[in-house]
Amino acid sequence: MAPAWAQAGLPTIAPIADQVVYENDQAFTIPVTITPYSETDTITMSAWVDNPQLVQLDTSGDSLTITPQHEAFGTATITVSAYGTSASPSPMRRR
Repeated sequence: MAPAWAQAGLPTIAPIADQVVYENDQAFTIPVTITPYSETDTITMSAWVDNPQLVQLDTSGDSLTITPQHEAFGTATITVSAYGTSASPSPMRRR
């Protein structure tokens, strides 16, 4: 039997490894692998951070760009979600 999220028609997001960013690092981009529920789905990805004083986020296509804020340090959790044209948003927490 398929998992509940697959039965609901939600896209899946492959695991994203934890990232370590040092103070004053440059922006970097992480590829995000999203598998649509169906071949006809158009996928939209979004991301948000619980501590925007540490990093800024930008999503484009299947990429997530993380820009550390100058002279900032601490811990932040970034949540990435994806949805297709056949389903509502399906957040999956990734750091």
